Amino acid sequence: MSKKNKKVVLKEKHKIKLVDMENITHLTCDGNVTTIYTVENRTSNISKPLKYFETELSEKGFVRANHNTIVNCKNIMDYIKGHYNTIILTNNVKIKISRRKVHLFKDFFNN
Repeated sequence: MSKKNKKVVLKEKHKIKLVDMENITHLTCDGNVTTIYTVENRTSNISKPLKYFETELSEKGFVRANHNTIVNCKNIMDYIKGHYNTIILTNNVKIKISRRKVHLFKDFFNN
């Protein structure tokens, strides 16, 4: 990761990408493959577990929303309270928040 330019270096199988952290909306995992989503609805598949990105990005405004999703708090548009707490991102993706993580988002929205 490049701290100076606030870019993330993503090493895919046959190429390397530089992505602005602000453009990342969320990350999801399936086993040891993490998919990174951007504001432009582009994706990158990286062969690293989500835990790796959680430790790298936690100080940059990224929060774990549930078992397999990390979100960029800068790209949250709405927070819907209720039985299933949900956030809506700037690219209109809805992500459910686990019961264990709700307090992080309530603190974020000062509710």
